Amino acid sequence: MCKKLVIAAVAILVGTAVVKHTTIGSLVQVWWHDAKQAVERQVPPEVQIKQLAVEVSKIDADIKRNLSKLAQQEVEVQATDDALASLKDTQATLKAEIAALTKGLENADSEKVSINSKNWAVARATKQLDAKVTKYERTKSEIASKEKLLANRREALEAAHARIQEMSTQKEQLRDTVANLQTRLEVAKLNATKSHTNIEFDDSQVARCNQLANDISNRLNRDEKEGELLLQYGYGKAQPKAEETKPVADVLKAARRIAHDDEASAAK
Repeated sequence: MCKKLVIAAVAILVGTAVVKHTTIGSLVQVWWHDAKQAVERQVPPEVQIKQLAVEVSKIDADIKRNLSKLAQQEVEVQATDDALASLKDTQATLKAEIAALTKGLENADSEKVSINSKNWAVARATKQLDAKVTKYERTKSEIASKEKLLANRREALEAAHARIQEMSTQKEQLRDTVANLQTRLEVAKLNATKSHTNIEFDDSQVARCNQLANDISNRLNRDEKEGELLLQYGYGKAQPKAEETKPVADVLKAARRIAHDDEASAAK
């Protein structure tokens, strides 16, 4: 049984190598690529847009995880800053003590030295000065190291803040992209409806009315033409023209003129 399993494993490894490093392997990759694209084309665009919206919503979780890391960086930077401040205070104290010991030893006699109004043995003062100088140099080296570490951590912190801000900006841009894609999809569906769907309206009554009006007009035209032809060939009588009625203003004007003429004749 174990022998069969070993043979199967070897066959799988050999097959994988063949697929990767032979022409058959290239063909398999092409077929896989084509099949993948065919499957993707079967997915409706609205489903892909929903998928994108879900993926965009996951960015918030990534940002929150990064904020947790950022908080830790903030704490480390503050701790380094506090440690550096403490080292500088220690350095300042050591420097003052070294100055006092140095001054005392420079003015000391052979056995005693006065430091801050206290008498010290020269050997003890010398030992103390040597220890403080050694500690001062060590503190100075630690300060330089802390300053470098603090600068690096602050630079990393600023880069982390910038990265999170960029992620937040891209998240908002992607949300706008999702909204834009949804709008484009709705417009595309509307255009497809307009171009492929014919809406039928019932306008038969309008057509019937237009046809009836046309028939009446043709009949009147025929009757009028027939009357004209009857008169032309001596059949029937011409219709008397309606007596025209003069405008009231014209009649009054003529009447006033007559009255004026009669008054003029009487005056003679």
